[in-house]
Amino acid sequence: MMNAILLYLLEVNIIVTVVYLAYRLLLSRDTHFQWRRAFMLAGVTVAVVFPLVDFGVTAEKVGGRVAYVGPALQVVHGAVSNVVDNVAIDVQSLLVALYVSVAAVLLLYLVVRVVSVFALVSRYDDMTVADRKLFVMPGNSGAFSFFGFIFVSEGFIDDDNVISHEAVHVDQLHSVDVLMSEFLSILCWFNPVAWLLRGEMRDNLEYIADSRVMTRDNRRQYQMSLLAMTDNQAIAKFYNNFNVSSLKKRIKMMNQKKKSSVALVRYMIAIPAVLALAFICSNWADAAPVSAPDTTEASATEEEVPQFPGGMVEFQKFMMVNLHYPAEAFEANEQGTVVVQMCINADGSVSDAKVVKSVSPSLDAAALELISKCPRWEPLKKSKSVCVNVPVTYKLSVSEPAEKEEKEDGAVPGTVAVRFK
Repeated sequence: MMNAILLYLLEVNIIVTVVYLAYRLLLSRDTHFQWRRAFMLAGVTVAVVFPLVDFGVTAEKVGGRVAYVGPALQVVHGAVSNVVDNVAIDVQSLLVALYVSVAAVLLLYLVVRVVSVFALVSRYDDMTVADRKLFVMPGNSGAFSFFGFIFVSEGFIDDDNVISHEAVHVDQLHSVDVLMSEFLSILCWFNPVAWLLRGEMRDNLEYIADSRVMTRDNRRQYQMSLLAMTDNQAIAKFYNNFNVSSLKKRIKMMNQKKKSSVALVRYMIAIPAVLALAFICSNWADAAPVSAPDTTEASATEEEVPQFPGGMVEFQKFMMVNLHYPAEAFEANEQGTVVVQMCINADGSVSDAKVVKSVSPSLDAAALELISKCPRWEPLKKSKSVCVNVPVTYKLSVSEPAEKEEKEDGAVPGTVAVRFK
């Protein structure tokens, strides 16, 4: 489960980075702001969704099921305890716990800010201006909007440019973009690129509103409205506000000459490139080939590890015959490494088998069933009993048809490349 979470986050952040680089290199100077908005919204959606989608590369088109044992046996000296437990910290668990903790704090902070906006609705009086319902705040703090709510301070209630600007945000549902950018920064809080993309999405919304409100006749008046608000603090920076810190960028974009429709060719390059790279990224792990069976002996010495009757070659044959990929796990696209700990007693019998690293209930049960079928081992002479960890890896991967596998490898159909090393 933890492997799946880390892999998902890795794929999401790679796609986010690709989207941001494509935007900066090809589209950041374009004046088709609505196209820019669509590109970034689509890019964020692709980054979050594509890694979750099964494109049928492994299950439908390939259909291979690979189960193998590796790496080498790990000896647990003394008590029956997991080797990993002897290490002070499980690195994967720590990383996931750290990620979830920070993400939870950021999500809670976002919820608090959203609730605070709705609290302002009941706090301030409303009035109607040009068929728009406005909530009037005291002072000269500026103006902002969130979905259908427009908040304007008393000092700017007569400024049509300010109200028109916020009306554009409301009419075009720019708050959806804002929330998506916020959720992206929460999901990828450790990736600076995600925060940069969040800023680009926010800036572009201001460009859209500026371009809709500003005309040739009111250009100077509109820019003066911006300058009048530069010293005011926005109440909260997660919703659309007329006063933003990127004033210089906004004025520069206002004065920039509009690009011709030929510039849309850049989108025809950027969009397929991002989709192709996202598809490759979301399937690279599933489509990774499995290396050929390895008959290398266990890395530990014979004095440290009990021996399977006939040696490791016979142990590999035992695995090939008895190991299977559960149908339930195959249908659910479950894969990963199950580590089973077993104790080899003084008489060579196997007991106290337990899962010390879990993947899923079905794969865990299959690995335990495999260990339960073990015959008596050749015990150590220097110890009454010893416990070992047996990693069993299940992976959906590229493979040849089952008939060919059975003929060449001697494996039962559906179980391929059983490996011990």
